[in-house]
Amino acid sequence: MITRPFDGTADLLTVQQLKERGWTPGFIRKLLIQPDDVVTEVVGTGRNGRAVIRQVERYLRQRVMEAEASLPFMQQRGRLSARQTAAAKSVRTRQRNQERQLAQFESVPLPALRPNPRHEVLSSTDLRQRHSGDYFYWRSQYDHLLKGVPEVARLRADRQAYERYWEAVRALYGWPRTEVATGPLQRKRH
Repeated sequence: MITRPFDGTADLLTVQQLKERGWTPGFIRKLLIQPDDVVTEVVGTGRNGRAVIRQVERYLRQRVMEAEASLPFMQQRGRLSARQTAAAKSVRTRQRNQERQLAQFESVPLPALRPNPRHEVLSSTDLRQRHSGDYFYWRSQYDHLLKGVPEVARLRADRQAYERYWEAVRALYGWPRTEVATGPLQRKRH
């Protein structure tokens, strides 16, 4: 790599600035080939207390502008724009599909609730266990509706269904709100 000293008055662009202008790393190598200047920059301190440094490649603005006016760069920018448009369309389609999946899951009726004939003698813990089994069996029947939905949205949908179910159980037995189960569907934090 050739480094050329500059007096600080030259108008130079970093690789990050080139990327913001639409350059890709491959195109930088292909059209600009070598940087016009390389500086060493301290970016922090490592675990061992030593300075972490990186090499910053910089290119003359004039040379960059000449390359941007070239036919190969304009063609590349057009291809990149088409890919970005296609990617944005793909994201919108995926989001619509996920919204449809969530709406479909939320529209599924909860399992039918029937009071346990022995509910007068069973503890609320025993009754919760019976109804938990029914809920999780019902939930397993509809797992496919949430396939491909991001984890956060899936957990939210699970949580809402779980809370709706336990609200119905609470109403079935006339339990006060404090008796509603909190459930295992909270995301574990590591």
